[in-house]
Amino acid sequence: MNLRINSLALMMTAVVASASTPFETELDHYVTASMTPGKVVSQQDVPQFNSTIYTLSNGIKLYFHPTDANPGKVSVMAVSNGGFSQNYDPAKKGLYKSAEDLLNMFNFGPFTADSINSYLKGQGMKATVNIDKQIEELEASGPADKLETIMQLVYLKATDMRPDTAVINRYLDKKSRYVRNVANSPVLAMADSIHSIVYRRHPLGEKLHYQDFSVITPEAYSELYSERFGDMADFCFIISGDVDAETVLPLAEKYVASLPAAGRIEHSKEIGFGYPDKSEVLNYTYEMKKPVGITYSFRNGDCDYNLGNILNAQIFGLVLSTRLNRELRHNRGIINHIKTHCSVTYGFNGDKTPGHFILPTYIRCTPGKEAEVHAAVEQEINNIANAGVTDEELEKIKSSLAKAHQEHLRQNNYWNTVLRVYALYDRDMNTGFDEILDGINSRSISDFAKTYVLPANKTVLTMRLCRNSVLRRSL
Repeated sequence: MNLRINSLALMMTAVVASASTPFETELDHYVTASMTPGKVVSQQDVPQFNSTIYTLSNGIKLYFHPTDANPGKVSVMAVSNGGFSQNYDPAKKGLYKSAEDLLNMFNFGPFTADSINSYLKGQGMKATVNIDKQIEELEASGPADKLETIMQLVYLKATDMRPDTAVINRYLDKKSRYVRNVANSPVLAMADSIHSIVYRRHPLGEKLHYQDFSVITPEAYSELYSERFGDMADFCFIISGDVDAETVLPLAEKYVASLPAAGRIEHSKEIGFGYPDKSEVLNYTYEMKKPVGITYSFRNGDCDYNLGNILNAQIFGLVLSTRLNRELRHNRGIINHIKTHCSVTYGFNGDKTPGHFILPTYIRCTPGKEAEVHAAVEQEINNIANAGVTDEELEKIKSSLAKAHQEHLRQNNYWNTVLRVYALYDRDMNTGFDEILDGINSRSISDFAKTYVLPANKTVLTMRLCRNSVLRRSL
């Protein structure tokens, strides 16, 4: 009887093994070779999100949201406060700015980026890592029956990044071409200037230049990675999807509780990066064969991060965009491109900084019409602040937002984002959404504009591309 049972067990093991791809087999062997699993030590229910928080023996917290809204799918996110702000060095601008582009092009463990990406594509999966100014994060998603492989990929990306000199050299060659293009393109130069000014002329708000290249080395990346992922005690892992706790917890104990964690708890630090703290007017004039005009304005200011402000801001931005398109493009025919929105953000400059609202407006217009465009933007903002919006405008947008929210509730990534904000900033960005949206009216949007938009810091930039003019640039 025992022989028959053992034979059956061996046969089932063989079937499972044959179902695995060579990549999965090698990944499993490599990841599990040196890990030491831990345990779940406590749990806390979070009923407003239908979720549970599990604390693991190495200090990492796991936020688990089971849902079958995406049948057969699961999504994993891991995030912590910290980022470049912890040991910020202005001389390492090139290293920091290249991170988003390069990290996922490097090798991990015994795998090249190409082999990882080929596997992910074939399995309908994603796995990425990122280090930013204030945070570091890992994300992975795919079929729910591949959850263990997904967790192994997250473990691999957290613990064994291997920089590639050839990848760095190709990247620097590409960036060198961009720097040359900026020198020869007024439009790119304008974009470079806008980016720098909007972020207080901070090094991390500027594009890469030749002088930044020297610090982009394999050794520097290895040091940065070890610094950011060498102690993951304050990481929050978030798992949403079509899986149950009986499946998730053993894998969390195996792959998450075994991650390096020595008790470090970090908060993002102030490094001088942020939006303009004063109003400013700047003008640029360039000589160019084909004239064009570009206007840009950026309004910003402190604003409490809550659903009411977020929705009022979003509706304000959508109404403004629609009205400017109608007036400047269709009625006057003086613009050919417009991009604007209004939003409220949190954690932009660290988990201890206040919420913030931004309103950027970028418009390409007929040369010579720049002042008219700026005046029209100002006038329309004042119109909304003083007279609010029409019922027709409001109901159309509210209906669209309500529909979008219902769709979001059925997406694993939406719940990961909600739990991420809750974990990092203790803010609930979901509860009461429908009631808050329903309560928004013309008066609330007008009040939002009067309270935040009109008194905001305002940066106004204008670029004129002219024929046969002397090149002038004011900064």
